[in-house]
Amino acid sequence: MTPYAERIAGSYILIVTNIGEMAESGEFVSDLPCSAVTACISAMQKAGATPSEIFDLFATEILERYGQASPERAKYRAVLERAYTEAASLLLPDDSPAF
Repeated sequence: MTPYAERIAGSYILIVTNIGEMAESGEFVSDLPCSAVTACISAMQKAGATPSEIFDLFATEILERYGQASPERAKYRAVLERAYTEAASLLLPDDSPAF
């Protein structure tokens, strides 16, 4: 994977976590998590990353941040869960477990 693709993933991880913070503070985020995931995947593919590399870097980091968030931050965690599930549905074969 190129360093550029890694920087793209880092940027979109920040975007998704910021969307989670917005949701946690009561803002309506609608489909922003899914839009961010789709944009991230597209940008990383254009930078030369394969679907498995994207999943390993982007989706795995989202899942780790989900695990680090306290259960009391339900809206934040819901955004991260939605982002992870979207990434899994777009990047993994249909028979793979998503969450």
